[in-house]
Amino acid sequence: MDPRAARTRASALLAARTLLRTEGVDAVTHARVAEASGVGRRTLYRHWADAMALLREVMATQDVPHAPVTGDLERDLVTHLTALAEALRLGGLAYVVCSLGEKAEHDPSFEDLRRSLTDEGCRPAEIVLARASADRRLPVDLDVPASMGLLEGPVFYAEMVRRRPLTGAELAGIVARYLGDPPRLVP
Repeated sequence: MDPRAARTRASALLAARTLLRTEGVDAVTHARVAEASGVGRRTLYRHWADAMALLREVMATQDVPHAPVTGDLERDLVTHLTALAEALRLGGLAYVVCSLGEKAEHDPSFEDLRRSLTDEGCRPAEIVLARASADRRLPVDLDVPASMGLLEGPVFYAEMVRRRPLTGAELAGIVARYLGDPPRLVP
């Protein structure tokens, strides 16, 4: 891609992401993004045929938290939950999750995007759990989806429903309770 076109796209996406976070889904229009970014509306239409295409790309380029994997099971899980909590609270992920859920109800392409972002966000923790199960630090019949719910569910609830950040000690407590009784697959 031409470097100027890449800069234009980046500028427009940054403006659109900011509008999404500060004013909501309906603010992500070609006119508003042009005003906020300084990129001409005609240029925006060349890159994104309609506002839904622009919104879809903004959501698709949302940063999904990826914590480094160290091999220390407890630390890796706490680090993952910490990164998730910070992305929900500070990175606008909470708004994108809610917006995607609402849009996905009416547009299958947003459901595909929601599923893709969810899979990408969960993958590192799922790998940590699968490795721990394979080397028998967790049960070999570990229920990974249920595990993700037990680990990430309280973070989503605290950040998105209660709007109360969890402390490091609370995140460590979630992991400790999980490790004390990880769910197994039902035969």
